[in-house]
Amino acid sequence: MLTDAIERLKADGVRRIELYAESDNAQALRFYGKLGFVHEGTLRQFYKRADEPRYVDEYVLGLLVA
Repeated sequence: MLTDAIERLKADGVRRIELYAESDNAQALRFYGKLGFVHEGTLRQFYKRADEPRYVDEYVLGLLVA
């Protein structure tokens, strides 16, 4: 499904896709990496989960599709 969305965006002339993922979500990071997304930055201590005492970093991932 996401690959279809990427292809549609590419066909529409989109050159870059950006998404955000929790830094400790290894499964999502592997999935996005297999699609070609690369880590472009870290938003340190981006938010606090309600059920945890610590803050979580958020990764910025990007894909150039042009």
